[in-house]
Parts: sequence; structure tokens; C-alpha cells
Amino acid sequence: MLVGNANMVGELNTYSDNYYAMPGFNQTWPFGMDQIRLDGKFEIDKLILKPTVALEQLNRFFLTDDEIKSKNISTKMPGFGAKLDIEFPFLTSKARFYSFLETQQIYINSKYSHWPYVYGSGVSLPIKNLTLQSEFVYGKGATNYVGLIESGDTQSETEVPSCYSSANTARRFRAYNIEANYAINDYWGLYGGFDKLNFMNDLNSSNQSIQSADGKFLGISYNLTKSTTLRLEYDLFSTQYYNQSKHITTSRARQLFLSAQYDF
Repeated sequence: MLVGNANMVGELNTYSDNYYAMPGFNQTWPFGMDQIRLDGKFEIDKLILKPTVALEQLNRFFLTDDEIKSKNISTKMPGFGAKLDIEFPFLTSKARFYSFLETQQIYINSKYSHWPYVYGSGVSLPIKNLTLQSEFVYGKGATNYVGLIESGDTQSETEVPSCYSSANTARRFRAYNIEANYAINDYWGLYGGFDKLNFMNDLNSSNQSIQSADGKFLGISYNLTKSTTLRLEYDLFSTQYYNQSKHITTSRARQLFLSAQYDF
């Protein structure tokens, strides 16, 4: 999340707080991911370096459960993840830059070897009461990473494209976000941003697979007390996908969130 008085509530693809990434971001895998992880912290002059390396099981993380079963996905050794987080002086505060990489060898039908991977980088810059943040993520053979919800009803909903085509060609994706958080005073804050996701190859399949998705969000927060924050957020989502006739269709959705947060 952005640093300041306001936090995002309901973004579609806000990778800066993507809890599906491990290592690489602030939260942990929510479904009990197998991992051996080593974190470090070093101070060099005014720089703070926080490296992370991990051995981890990534096939559930990269591929959907249905694809793991249908393609008989197996692994022979753990995957590898690495991240470097750097804090450095910026104006009168501290900025942050990070980059990460995750990969693991998988076998399709126990014989076809592939190396799906995801990598990315991000930056957070505080400028007085304003914090700007952006992140870029790229992946191959790991479409489940993006965290979009797959529908079981292909007659009415869209699906995330499978990681590999019927010819075992890996699908690629790229995504980025741009966010801003402005602390008006000790009580009021404004925040907003834009995020975009594209699947880039072999998309025109027989199912209703997504070609791209983006989200715009705008919110306002109010610190009612030192422990209680109220937020009102408006989201606008847009998804382009191939319908059953293999033509591009656009769907849009709007959401309004009202939340209250109490910190103990």
C-alpha cells in the first residue's frame, strides 16, 4: 500500500500489495505455500539493503489447479525466488526501490520441461504530502500469478488464459500500476491510481479468455480518531476478452466501497 493517511481498498490488479507474490512483496502466500526463506538487512552509508532468497513450491502459484491436473504438471526440484529491496534518502524522507524474480522447472505430462517465471520491479517516492508509486511485472507460463478470478461459467464470464496452449506454448503477460496518495492534513487523505494487465500471445482460444484488464480507482479517507479511519472508494473496471465467436468483447463494472478500520 502507499504510505500516508489513505490506503487502497478494492483495486483489481494492484501489484504493489499483491499477496500472491512470495517473495517479492509485503504479505505472505495465503494458502500455505511451501517455502524455505532467508531474509537479510544491510546498511551501507545511507542505503538500507534488504535481500531475500527462497526455495519454494511455485506450480500452484503459477498455474491453476485445473491446469495442473489436466496437463499432469509435476516438479522434480523446488523453485527459486530472489528479491532486493533498497531504501534510500529522497528529499526529506526515504524512497524505496525493489526488484524480484521467481522461477521453477515444471514437467508437462512428466516429460516436457518448461521454466515458467515472473519478474518485476517497483518504486515508491515520497514528495512532501504526496507519495507516488509504480510497479511493472512480466511473466511467462505463469498466468495464474495475476490473481484474477476464474469463472466456472464460461457462458457468461471470462477466464484467465491457461499458462500453456494445447501445443505447450507458454503464454506471456505484462502488468503495471501507477498510484498516488495525498495527505491533505492530519485527518483527510486522497488516493487514486490505474493498473493494467495484458496477455500477449496465443489468446484467440475456444474459451472466453481475457485479453486485457484494467482498473481505475479513486478514494478519500478520514481519520476519525487516532485508531479509526473511514474510507470511501470508487472503482471502475474494464475487461477485454474473446467471446465464443472469437471476437473481442468489452465488459465494464463499477464498485463503491465504504469501510471503517480500527487499529488496536
